[in-house]
Amino acid sequence: MKRLLALVLTLVMVLSVASAFAVYQTPVSFIITSTHSNSAMDYDKDELYDYIAQKFNISYEVWPVSKDSHDEKVRMWINGGTMPDVLCWRNFKYQEYVNYSEQGLLKALPDGWETTYPNLFAMYQACGIYDEMAVDGAYYGVPHATYYRFAGMSDPVVQHATLYYRKDWAQSLGMEFGASISMSQLSEYLRACIDKDLAGNGNTLGLSETPAAISNLFMMFSDFNYDQDPFYRDEAGYHWIMQNGKIATGVTMARDWYEKGLIDPDFYLLSLSDATANFTSGLSAAMFGSCSIPSHYAFRDTFTESTGLSADNIGLAAIAGDDDVVQANQTDNYWSCTFFNPALSDENFARILEMMDWICSEEGELTVMMGLRGKAWDYAADGSIQILLEPDVEGKYQSSQDLYGSYQIFRALGVVADDYSFINPGYDEAVVNQILNVFEAKKQGKINTIDYAYKFFASDSKAEYSVDLANEITYLIITPSIDVQAEIDQFVETNKGIWEPVVNDLNDALVK
Repeated sequence: MKRLLALVLTLVMVLSVASAFAVYQTPVSFIITSTHSNSAMDYDKDELYDYIAQKFNISYEVWPVSKDSHDEKVRMWINGGTMPDVLCWRNFKYQEYVNYSEQGLLKALPDGWETTYPNLFAMYQACGIYDEMAVDGAYYGVPHATYYRFAGMSDPVVQHATLYYRKDWAQSLGMEFGASISMSQLSEYLRACIDKDLAGNGNTLGLSETPAAISNLFMMFSDFNYDQDPFYRDEAGYHWIMQNGKIATGVTMARDWYEKGLIDPDFYLLSLSDATANFTSGLSAAMFGSCSIPSHYAFRDTFTESTGLSADNIGLAAIAGDDDVVQANQTDNYWSCTFFNPALSDENFARILEMMDWICSEEGELTVMMGLRGKAWDYAADGSIQILLEPDVEGKYQSSQDLYGSYQIFRALGVVADDYSFINPGYDEAVVNQILNVFEAKKQGKINTIDYAYKFFASDSKAEYSVDLANEITYLIITPSIDVQAEIDQFVETNKGIWEPVVNDLNDALVK
């Protein structure tokens, strides 16, 4: 009798396990590409891959694509009908998304997906663009929330761009700044750093940044979101941004700084890596760079390696006007979007979406970002997250990014890593709080919001619009003996055939 009972119980257990995994009995293989990858790296030979692959009975082939060629390859794949089954586009354009969707070049999410994949849907909603992503009632892509579960960022989300300066240099000059710095204070600080040659090389640089970042900084006081919208709306309707008189005001200030040597004289030649290197190697007094926590830590590490100094010598500040009102731009709460090949079978599609739904859950997000539960992390008795790994000799913890090649693939299927960075135990709480203080100063200031009506407006004229504003503003900054307003007026007239059709379409469609 006991033997029969044991046999029955064993059979029940086997059937229960079989039932639990029956949905995944058929293996699913697919081709995938991420926001960046390379052919020299293994993306399916680590325990994170093994865990997720076994959990969902999947395997994938990765098509490598670098950051530099990403946009070009994505467009070529989609337009040529040769895209991988799963494709994550770093900086997708809404107009192109609509065009590709209407042409049948992307696969729509299945009917009822919002209920079938609740974690994925919740993450999607956190992006703030759920309604805008609908094309004739269907959804053809999955954007990824930047802040969602752990960051505690409220709407509107402010831009990362923040002033980096040398706190030790400021202190040696008898200057001290809080979470914000006015443009006059910054000018005074840069002047003193240059005059006293605090880099000690006979050529201390002031503000060293790329043309795009310099343009963004000096347009911060223009009352519109220059970084996001090349068109703006007032009571009279829509206009091209270069028609706004405050462009000339910002350019004039930047020209004055440039002519006084406060801006790196070669800024117009700098790549992002060059500009960053000038600051992190101790050559420049300031930069206007990304202050996401991962980016900031990368800057800190490079600074210490290059200068031999403590990274605590790096100061952070929001930018304020001389009235001490902080200026900031709103930024989108999403980055990148995942698209699917229209030829992907419904069965394979369902498995991929099930995997993405789990990755968007708290357990999935933590597993991708930290490693396997029970080995890399677990929940403490009070529900808090505790790390189980041992720190290295420097007290640092290895993350999934350090340990697993597959991290680069799976992280692009859920929530953006910025969200997790706010609770990453590998980051110093004091440093995170320093960043949060700067973000809070921005939140309390004047925020130039995004015009989502414009952003998600689609028309042929908008699709054809392409003008390099940063290049023109850079020309206006560095070219001596010009009439700034006259040059802007000429630029507006020269490009009228490009911008005017967009303005007309915007006013016809959006202005009542």
